[in-house]
Amino acid sequence: MSVTLTEAPETLSRSLACLRAQRAARPVVAVMGEFSAGKSTLLNLLLDSDLLPAQVTATQMPALWLAAGRAQGFGALGHDGSYAIHPMAGLRGRQPERDAILTLRVDAPVLSGMDLIDTPGISDPLLPRLVLREISAVCDFVLWCTPAAQAWRQSEKALWESLPSRLRAHSLLVVTRADKLGEGERAKVARRLGRETAGLFATTHFLATPDALAARKSGDRALWEASGAEALLAALARTAAQARPATNDGALADTGAFPWPDEDAPGRIFNDEDCPEPGQGRTSVTSTANRGRTAETGTPGEKDDQDVLKVRKLIDQVTLKARGPAMDATPPETETRGKRKDTPMNVTTKMGTDISGLSQIAGFIGGCLVDSDTGLMLGSEGGANFDLEAAAAGNTEVVKAKNAAMAALGLDDAIEDILITLGKQFHLIRPLANSPTVFLYVALDKKAANLGMARIQVKNIEKTLEL
Repeated sequence: MSVTLTEAPETLSRSLACLRAQRAARPVVAVMGEFSAGKSTLLNLLLDSDLLPAQVTATQMPALWLAAGRAQGFGALGHDGSYAIHPMAGLRGRQPERDAILTLRVDAPVLSGMDLIDTPGISDPLLPRLVLREISAVCDFVLWCTPAAQAWRQSEKALWESLPSRLRAHSLLVVTRADKLGEGERAKVARRLGRETAGLFATTHFLATPDALAARKSGDRALWEASGAEALLAALARTAAQARPATNDGALADTGAFPWPDEDAPGRIFNDEDCPEPGQGRTSVTSTANRGRTAETGTPGEKDDQDVLKVRKLIDQVTLKARGPAMDATPPETETRGKRKDTPMNVTTKMGTDISGLSQIAGFIGGCLVDSDTGLMLGSEGGANFDLEAAAAGNTEVVKAKNAAMAALGLDDAIEDILITLGKQFHLIRPLANSPTVFLYVALDKKAANLGMARIQVKNIEKTLEL
């Protein structure tokens, strides 16, 4: 089958319904939010693993549906509704232009009580909005991630309100990177969110992931609670047990059309025509790929108590890979150099653009190439102990603010570069001459860097980029 993307909603929704029917006994939870909102970090926390990339261009992968088990392959659901199982070796090479969603078994305690769906950021141009809306139709509730420093933007509100209203009763708003806020700032953000999200979420949770990690390592119960992790996991456990699966009504029950990856040999392809018509399904869950074995059955109500106990165990099991140190908090000096006229162009950026030359700059810490229209990180280099996703999102706002200031001042000019001087670091932002909405960002150690040479090197690297 070959269809255009505009035809995909009907076939995609039928195929997702088939997949969902096989998970009828478990709640399905989607993790959503804008690009660089901390979704992957939260999922890694929940999974107690580094399964998902948290400091690279996470949008290089399609949405990912995670279920309990041991991975022996992965499933790929195409935009045309077809579904195929592939060997694990090809997982990282999948692209959102081709696949709507991937299915994968993961051995993680949290998945004993629910399935999780990781979705790319809502501002990601590679994720069609129809995919996000189709996912929302088969999930029972959502963990919506919003970064503390830019919590609940209008773009988030607009999309959330366009999704099924039934999700609001159980969904949780997770304010990530809460460790970046002081006590007074957190209280202020909490009051604003209370006003602006009233009736849109069941509860709101501030999460300081680095504090949660430190608490798990040290056994500091007070710090663990203060990080917000315990309250969030407890709420997740309760909600998973209470939220009734949205598709558990017999309308589209499993026919064995789409076996999960550990149930069939790689290479087998299924199409949405294999799905039953509405009303022809069964309420039991039996897969032909099981060769006569019965898969999981039952209703959420029968499993509520078990699910609560299983998921509550996470509170004493979850750990997270250490994150890099926060940016230097010394109040910065900012310098903007404006020389070039804008040269607007329609450009298509190659994902993973090579910016490895940045690593040759003296004092280099980390760098990335960013689309300031979306906050999308198009390429990254270094940053092992530096949160480049946060830097990309934050400096996108810097560029937008400076452009707005220039417009307000009536300056008919363009930004050559922006220098931010911290106590121990230089942060250099350089919009590209041929595409001013895309910029290079580099963080340098102040003691080791030669700022003049760094500016020249960044300019030369710009010339090598393929756009």
